[in-house]
Amino acid sequence: MKKLVVVLILIAIIFISGCLNYLPNPRNDNQNDFIYPEPDWVTEIKNKIDLSKCSADNCQACDKNSCKNYPNDCKIENKMYECGPSCDAAINYCVGIKENSEFYCDVRGEVDPCPKGYKCYDSMSCPKGGECGPQKGDLRCHKSCETNFDCNFLNEKCELVYIARGDVYEDTKICLKS
Repeated sequence: MKKLVVVLILIAIIFISGCLNYLPNPRNDNQNDFIYPEPDWVTEIKNKIDLSKCSADNCQACDKNSCKNYPNDCKIENKMYECGPSCDAAINYCVGIKENSEFYCDVRGEVDPCPKGYKCYDSMSCPKGGECGPQKGDLRCHKSCETNFDCNFLNEKCELVYIARGDVYEDTKICLKS
């Protein structure tokens, strides 16, 4: 009889502890209070801000106020993101007015016409004594980069591309629209 009572008590304890998992937690019953962690892209934007490097050529280093100092080169953009149930947040950030790919380029005589820190995506293989292949680049200036963090715009990624100019070939990383 004692064994039966002990078994019934153990079963009751297991049953009750299982039911407790389904009861609302008084510390967490209001899901509207839960805030999502900040998205990585928002953190990247904030980490790029460095007022000592803020300039017309480096708009992403400017905050909202210093961005206004370069009205011909930089502009303020605003993007919304979700921060939790019934919660939206926005970030204001500074970007260059002209995207890198708006600048047409054509490499002639091995001189890259793009500004310093940019690379012309002009890629056409022309082996000596052979026919030139098709143009594989977009003939636009793109920012040189090592990581996505180096790219100026949210819709750009740092990608490794193969550039052929004549019979010279190189791998280089540039910011391309994703």
